[in-house]
Amino acid sequence: MYHFVTRRILILVPLLITISILVFSMIQLVPGDPVTMMLGEYSVATAENIQVLREQLGLDKPLYVQYWTYFTSLLQGDLGMSIRSK
Repeated sequence: MYHFVTRRILILVPLLITISILVFSMIQLVPGDPVTMMLGEYSVATAENIQVLREQLGLDKPLYVQYWTYFTSLLQGDLGMSIRSK
């Protein structure tokens, strides 16, 4: 029984990492800019405000840094901020 549980846990870890990479990739492939979607279609935000929001959300960082932030947040149970409910 111990070997069965150990083997299942060892299979589960790479599976969860793979799923997180796939989900992160799908989120990145969605067309459009997340900041403009958050602000809405009729926003009057300036380019400077948009840049500040991109920095606050970490969207100005390389993809591997964004993934690491995403993954560590998932491990802590933080699923992030909703684009719709802000």
